[in-house]
Amino acid sequence: MQLMASPKRTIELLDELQREGFNDQAFGLLHHFRVTRQQMDTIEKHRKYCLQRERLHAGGTNEKVQKRLQLVLNAYRAGPFRGGAAVFELLAEAAVREIPLDQSEGE
Repeated sequence: MQLMASPKRTIELLDELQREGFNDQAFGLLHHFRVTRQQMDTIEKHRKYCLQRERLHAGGTNEKVQKRLQLVLNAYRAGPFRGGAAVFELLAEAAVREIPLDQSEGE
């Protein structure tokens, strides 16, 4: 049995990333809504979603969002980046390459 991911961890990651300059554009790039909806998700909407849950489905789309957020934070902290929002957008795209969107999500 796989352990379920904690939505609280997603909120912690979002808080840490936002303190560094992570924004809605970068978040939208790594979130599955970019291919399933006409409008990208925002940090605030995802935060509210997480606050309403006790756990995320193991292997589900929101657990993958959490893993992508962790990758972005790890990569950002590993290098002395100074490019602001553009760096986060590139790191978000890299995170999607490492943890791809599901075929059912359109990519």
